[in-house]
Amino acid sequence: DELRRRTPENFRLYDISVFDDPFKEGDASLTEDAGLLLDDEEPEAGGLLLDDEEAPAQPAEEASSERSPAEQADAGQTPEPEEAVPPAPQVEEEAPKPEVPQPEEPQAEEAPAIPPPPEGEGSQVTYTLETVLRALPDGLAAEEAQEDATVELSVPDVLSQLRRGVVTMSLSDVVSALPDGAVKDAGAVTPEEVVRLDLKQTVAGVGLDALTAETPQSVRIYDIEWMADPFTEPDEKPDLEAVRTAKKEKKKERAAAAPPPDDSRGSPKVTVYKPAADTESELEYYELPGNININAASPDELMILKGVGRHIAESIVNYRDKHDGFSSVFDLFKVDGIDEVRFRQMTGMKSGQKRRHRRKRLAAMLKISASQVADPAAVAQAVARKAGFEGCIISDHDGLVLAQDGLDEVADSFAAILPGMLGRISHSMDVAGLKVTGTVSLSVEGNLYTVQGADNVIFSACHAENMVSEADLSFMRKVGRELAWLLSVRAYAGPKP
Repeated sequence: DELRRRTPENFRLYDISVFDDPFKEGDASLTEDAGLLLDDEEPEAGGLLLDDEEAPAQPAEEASSERSPAEQADAGQTPEPEEAVPPAPQVEEEAPKPEVPQPEEPQAEEAPAIPPPPEGEGSQVTYTLETVLRALPDGLAAEEAQEDATVELSVPDVLSQLRRGVVTMSLSDVVSALPDGAVKDAGAVTPEEVVRLDLKQTVAGVGLDALTAETPQSVRIYDIEWMADPFTEPDEKPDLEAVRTAKKEKKKERAAAAPPPDDSRGSPKVTVYKPAADTESELEYYELPGNININAASPDELMILKGVGRHIAESIVNYRDKHDGFSSVFDLFKVDGIDEVRFRQMTGMKSGQKRRHRRKRLAAMLKISASQVADPAAVAQAVARKAGFEGCIISDHDGLVLAQDGLDEVADSFAAILPGMLGRISHSMDVAGLKVTGTVSLSVEGNLYTVQGADNVIFSACHAENMVSEADLSFMRKVGRELAWLLSVRAYAGPKP
């Protein structure tokens, strides 16, 4: 009674038990008895009432038995026999709860690590031979596969296996499909053994067309005409010229309030770059931490470089001791065993006839001196001051800001979300069979940003007045590649200890 007195008289009751479960597996189609009334249809018992539809009148006997006029008068309400509301369910006091029988706990059985493959005819799927050999049990593969070698396997009921997320195949069937000499002892393989195949290559081998054909096409149909359009244009459009003027004024205020550069920190003021003479010594340049100084590194430290083994590392040390160090990184060609391929692996540079250092090329693009190139703060400042740009952020794949200029308020938050965002975009592109993303442009709070991601650095820039040209994107791609090189593990000729 208390609950009824507190319940508004003009409330609606909805019976959703007639609706299909939207989360159940299998095809879901809109049936005629779904209980959804649209437009001017007459409501039925148990249906969903929308807007101007009238609820069916409840029988007077049932309404009077459930609630008397005296009770309505106590609640301060006037009985309305024409629009009777279904009563709230009676709540019994101290209703006994039914005892739910507890099922007996089944005895734990050890489930197989790899589910057995289904029976039936198989579909031809192409895999790389290297992936298949890696999936075999340890010690069964005879030797490593050649690059680009492939093998076709007849995978049983591959689409059903993809739906469960694990694709398996009998080991004996896999071995029989491999070329001669790929396994050591094919006779020792038993039919009961199972191999788990690479899921990504299985999806690529089946193809998107076959997967799309297996996707249920029946869907629910909803009438959304009665919903408000969330994408309607506002009555008053923003004044773009006023927005541009406000951004220019804000940029001028930020430049006027910026503190003078601190020369003691090692980041001198950015000036117009004048190419240094070719005789400038590489030993004068500052290098980022993590690079390997070939004039000071031990053989073990040199072996960190790509393509350097124990013999090459000892040869570098012997040459250094004999000739009193390296005056240039290009002197590595004088060491026995170092050719153009190994030099590029060690330094990340080509060995052309001019033998111009990549540091000078990046300095020319940014219009700063070569000695400033290894300072991320100087690089960020040079990009932010370039025509067409308003700010720059240099961050790593942990979401930490290495350097920034002009974006003090958003730098930390923006850098923190970039690794996850680029990872999701790259994964989606890979699933769709598209190429790796080069740059991503996005608008955040009225500002247009372009993000260039590399293996070890994320290079972001804010464009002036929300405008970006192909020249700006090309500039960002080039600078991003050079920054990735600067922050990579590579050899350089630094001062002798």
